[in-house]
Amino acid sequence: MNRHAFLDHVETELARADRHVAGFALLFIDVDEFKQINDVLGHAAGDEYLRLTAARLAAHLRAGDLLCRWGSDEFIVLALDLEPEAGPAASLAQSVAFSLAEVLAQPVKVADQEVQLNASIGIALYPGDGKDAAELIQRAELAMSRAKQAGRNQIHFYRPEMQSDAARRMTLGRELRQALAAKQFLLYYQPQVDAAGRLIGAEALVRWHHPERGLVSPGEFIPLAEELGLIGSLGEWVLADGVAWLGKLNGAAQALPMLSVNVSARQFHEAGFAERCLAVLRHAGISPERVELEVTESLLLADIDGALAKIGALREAGFGFAVDDFGTGYSSLAYLKRLPVQKLKIDRSFVQDVHRDEKNAAIVRTIIALAKNLGMQTIAEGAERREEVDFLIEAGCDAFQGYYFGKPLASDEFIRRWLTAAPQ
Repeated sequence: MNRHAFLDHVETELARADRHVAGFALLFIDVDEFKQINDVLGHAAGDEYLRLTAARLAAHLRAGDLLCRWGSDEFIVLALDLEPEAGPAASLAQSVAFSLAEVLAQPVKVADQEVQLNASIGIALYPGDGKDAAELIQRAELAMSRAKQAGRNQIHFYRPEMQSDAARRMTLGRELRQALAAKQFLLYYQPQVDAAGRLIGAEALVRWHHPERGLVSPGEFIPLAEELGLIGSLGEWVLADGVAWLGKLNGAAQALPMLSVNVSARQFHEAGFAERCLAVLRHAGISPERVELEVTESLLLADIDGALAKIGALREAGFGFAVDDFGTGYSSLAYLKRLPVQKLKIDRSFVQDVHRDEKNAAIVRTIIALAKNLGMQTIAEGAERREEVDFLIEAGCDAFQGYYFGKPLASDEFIRRWLTAAPQ
């Protein structure tokens, strides 16, 4: 898209954003060290590289976003449909910038030579950073210049107060990629028990053991892994490591009946997901009947028929399925009755204070009754107090997971506590 058409689109978006109280972002992208291609390989190679760059950027835009070739080695992306509030808008804009920077960092062949360059990206947000197209573009370009000055291959916001969080997230993102290669992740296991406190399974919970920061909270790195497109690789590692551990437990005095593993929506919808799951279990010599995959209601939103078919195929192979965080998503009951799942996990937000919160009590009783009528079991997450557990048992809940029964433990400690002796 040329400059004139792009500016018209920005002006149109300004009017639309005002009408619908929405936000958008301009990402000003400059290829770092582009001059080297012209100097070493010639201008024809430089032109070829820029054509390839435009094509790669266009292929990785979100639906509805727009791309403009702004200068010789400069591009602008109009990222639409952001929240008007600065925080959520900045998070999504940075996620888009991360994705595009990752694309541009991949090597590409030009004039029979492999070329690998990075990009500096500046971000301006509407409405906070400007009121018209010219002002927003100028400020996005200024943010890009700051990214260059900071050492290139950076993402910078126009507003300094946003930059500190952006810098932290960018640093953490780089370290997250390195962590996958360096195998800095480990699994903890939280027991799942029945009403008598007997072990019926465990959930594998990933932890990041950062070499300098120590254990990084999953609440910090899991969303970032989603944004960076790393959640599929991380999820596959969790399944493989958990299943391998499960295979090593066959000599324990008390075998672990079931291992539960979380599956993200992005990971689930990747091509070949079901085949990779089966291959992991075959390699470890583990029967699918001993593995339960936890999915969220939101997983169904993107492709309900495809999701049902994939779950059905995995169920036929023997995998168990549970709907995680039930009650917090958006899937309809019409979809739920079609789901071949065995278990609903009652979200911890409903379990907390269920013994004295009338609304939580009503929701929990409804979920338990619904599950029983559909032939499903229920497991309560976040059970921490005796009073909560007593209420849940009285209401007919089948199983429990929470600190009242046991916190997540490293593998050796889990074995000592739960698999070599009866729970105390």
